[in-house]
Amino acid sequence: MRRFLRFFFIFSAVALTGLGCSSSSPSSSTQTRSTHPTQSRAATSEFPTFPPQIKTMTPKDDLVQAIQKFKDTKSFRATVKADVGKGAQLIGGIEFMKPNRFRALIANSATSTTELIIVDNDLYMRVNTRKWVQLTTSHSRATGESLRNVMSGNEAIEKQILDDSVTVDKTDDLTRSCTLYRVHPSDHPSSTTLSVCVTNGLPAYADIPNPNGMTHIHYFDYNAIFTIAKPF
Repeated sequence: MRRFLRFFFIFSAVALTGLGCSSSSPSSSTQTRSTHPTQSRAATSEFPTFPPQIKTMTPKDDLVQAIQKFKDTKSFRATVKADVGKGAQLIGGIEFMKPNRFRALIANSATSTTELIIVDNDLYMRVNTRKWVQLTTSHSRATGESLRNVMSGNEAIEKQILDDSVTVDKTDDLTRSCTLYRVHPSDHPSSTTLSVCVTNGLPAYADIPNPNGMTHIHYFDYNAIFTIAKPF
């Protein structure tokens, strides 16, 4: 469980302002008892109307917007591959129904799998096809809460992106058919702290360095309808 949590951790608005006003100052004078009427004279002055000022979106703005849109989704599925050291990988699939229902199936090795279900404050686990066990310790509840927080809001990723000390560039990822955003520390622009590939305004892939290598996440089925229930 701790190994699983170690590797799971994965926005701005366009400002439009406009100026415009107009004023007119009509003045007229008429004389009575005259056979020659005096023409009314009107003087008008108009203040020029400027077009709306549109903020130019930077790659960083685009990525922040994608993460915000991710936070606003109601559900998603994802596959995860994470390096865990000594050439081994953690491979799993997850389903998440916000705000508090989560299911994960994790392949610990070629012959062992762990399944997790979180519903509200209740955490359940089983290994392979054994009986489900409810974990009721404070550590287990904290583990479940941390997992929900990470997966529901991508706080760690958002915090990195919003950091003033990072820059973001973007390019087309033709292999995965998405727009790739790479986050770089300003003092080490050649290094990448994380990459997020966006499709239709939402993260489709996230590539995140971890102490043992990389964690790769593929998101899909946003706002899909499915059921996550307590096993007993």
